[in-house]
Amino acid sequence: MEVVGMIGACLLGACCLPQTIKTLRTGKADDVSWAFLLMWLGGELLMLSYVLSKDTTDAIIVLNFLMNILLLIPIMFIKSGLHSALRPTKS
Repeated sequence: MEVVGMIGACLLGACCLPQTIKTLRTGKADDVSWAFLLMWLGGELLMLSYVLSKDTTDAIIVLNFLMNILLLIPIMFIKSGLHSALRPTKS
């Protein structure tokens, strides 16, 4: 069952990857709601803090949460519109 748990954690950790790639390619995140992103990020942060507070921490679970948090950052950055403010303007 340990292997099953590791595979599940890897799949959950990578589930944000397709959306992150799409968002980075298109430069748009209009099809992803703020409520979804904030709830997902909040859940990841809360679960990460819970897991880290335990005496025994499974590294694959911590990596799962960290991976999702890192993959959510570019989506939220593009969704906020800040990326367009950083683009150089053509003269």
